[in-house]
Amino acid sequence: MPAQFILRESNVQQVVRELKGVEGGLYKQLRADLRETLKPTLVELQARIPSQAPLSGFSRNKATGPEALRYTWAKPNAKVITDLGNPKQAAGGQIPLVSLNFKDAKNTAGFTILELAGSKNIGRFKRGLAPQGRAMIDALNQRYPQRSSSGRFVLPYARPQRPRMVAAVTEIIVRYAEKIGKRLR
Repeated sequence: MPAQFILRESNVQQVVRELKGVEGGLYKQLRADLRETLKPTLVELQARIPSQAPLSGFSRNKATGPEALRYTWAKPNAKVITDLGNPKQAAGGQIPLVSLNFKDAKNTAGFTILELAGSKNIGRFKRGLAPQGRAMIDALNQRYPQRSSSGRFVLPYARPQRPRMVAAVTEIIVRYAEKIGKRLR
């Protein structure tokens, strides 16, 4: 039976420690390989986000001051984050290795609001929303229907790609674990 590497939190942290200890450049190369592998998926998901405001109320206006741009639309900044099992990033007992991050541009929240609008509504009004909120979600659903219960532009399209991304990341980490094993022998 061939030797196998089981991808667990402790194994990944051990590989990262060894990569940093054996050769610092190898750790940087691992992170670069992970970013390069997931970059096409990131670009594909970012292309699904409209460049113009989906609703006119989220367009830029001529108001001034810090409050003027708070709820306006701007295409989010997207990047691949390679934490590689950083325990400080742990949430819910899971430590992320790699994540795709879509962050609103400075002083805007339009993408976050509209991506999640209508996904879960808890409140004191009927169906959890004020009439203005219901009208916003109805208008948004006419132009960009919500494809799942958790998202509109990115999340529903990222979920089906998750198994492929996990397999690619696992393959890269296993390849680097094998490199470490050869160098330590």
